Formats: sequence, structure tokens, C-alpha cells
Amino acid sequence: VQDTNFCESIQRFTSRGVMKDDAMNSTSSTRFSYGSTEIFHFHGVSTFSEYTVVHAESVAKIRKDAPLEKVCLLGGGVAAALGMVWQVAGPSPGAVGAIFGLNAEGLAVARALHMAKARKIIAVDPDPSRLELAKKWGATNLINPYALPEGCSIKEEILRAADAPADVAFDLLGYEASVQEAITTPWAKSFAMEITCSPFNVTPRLAGMRNVPFGGWRPKLHLPLLVDLFMAGELKLDDFISHQADFTEINEVLNCFDEPDRIRTVLRF
Repeated sequence: VQDTNFCESIQRFTSRGVMKDDAMNSTSSTRFSYGSTEIFHFHGVSTFSEYTVVHAESVAKIRKDAPLEKVCLLGGGVAAALGMVWQVAGPSPGAVGAIFGLNAEGLAVARALHMAKARKIIAVDPDPSRLELAKKWGATNLINPYALPEGCSIKEEILRAADAPADVAFDLLGYEASVQEAITTPWAKSFAMEITCSPFNVTPRLAGMRNVPFGGWRPKLHLPLLVDLFMAGELKLDDFISHQADFTEINEVLNCFDEPDRIRTVLRF
């Protein structure tokens, strides 16, 4: 049986937007309503709420002095990307890593590879501003797939930049084309972050690519340790917060989600 960090005990409830009613898991219901209308729980957490109700299995206790407006980033993609490098891939010092996609998760992978003392960190993205940003996160080589010399492929450019095949490759986009690019090259290990809410219907299941839910972390055990790492100054989260906004602006924030200058936006209630 393959070991997994995925919590299966409540998945059949959270996938339907409800919560279990008793220890025997025999019935379920929502805990939210608006008048007589049921409101379903988003992904079992409903973080876009000022107050929420969650299963005990979904709670991780952290230290009281941790600033929630910063450590909130550890509840999602940033922590997942860090774990994909440290917890799952485990590159040795001096390794070569290739990153496909420089969203917040891709930048976090670059930071994690840098902290793991990678020799080469090769970032691939079509947005020039994101490529420049990746330098600050530790990327050593930048590749714009739309600016390659005629007849040169991404694989050839990576091999040229590294003088050798990459030891690890990471896809942060979830598009079949980028996943194919990541695995049809002579990398030792390839990994994809699971992009959507469901860990069963995400990045295409292609031979040679390992999908990684939440970076392999076990939240109850590992999140308090990540928070301690941040509080000790060893894990920089401030750099990921590019914008802050009031919760009343949530629709505008979501509409601007893919803008190049936005890494993560923290919403204030």
C-alpha cells in the first residue's frame, strides 16, 4: 500500500461540501446557512469566511505569537511547493533543478532549491517580468520559451544551461503541454503540483510524473514546524505577499489573480 499524506477519513464529506454529523460517519450536513438556504463548505475549510467550522482532522495547532497575516501562506501553495522540493524530491547539494511555471508556487520552488544549495536553478516561463522576479528567488538561468533561437527546444536550452540533464524537474502549471515537456526529457525525477481542489482529477497522469498533494507534508505534524522555521527567520514569507486588500474587494482580487505583478494577496476582514 502506498503511503500518502492525503486525509481519506473525511474526503467523502469535504468533496461534497458537507461535514460529518457523528463519530460513526453515518450522516452529514452543512453548518452554514443564509436564511433557509444551505451554504456548502468550500474544500472542507471555507477560508473565505470570517468564522468557519471545520473537522478536527483539518485543524493544525500553531504557536500563538505567529502573525496570521503571514503564516496563512503556509496553508496552501507556498507550503506545498516547499514540500515538493524538501519533503518529496530531496535534491542533493549541487543538484540541477528545472522549474516550469513561475506562479507563486514556482517561485517557492526556486527558493526551496536555493535553500537546498542547488547548483543550477533553471526557470521556464513566457512572462519576462516573472523571469526577472525569479532571480530574486534564486533562479540562476532564465528561459522564455517564446524567445528561444529558431530551431532550439526548451529541452536543448536547459541542457545547454546546465551542461548536464537536470536532476529534478517541477511542473507548476498543470497544462498537459508543460507536463509533457517536463517528463519527456532526460531528468532524473519529475514532479507536478496538484493544481485543483481534488487530488484525484488534476494534472494529467502521465508516466514518469509524480503528482504531489500539499508537498507531501502531513499538516498536523509539519505545519507547526514550518511556522517555527518562519519565526526563526529561516523561511521568508513576506516576499510572497505582493498585495493586501479588504475582504470586500475579493472579486476584484480574484479577477486580477493572474496579473504578473501579483504573487499572493492577503485579504483582511
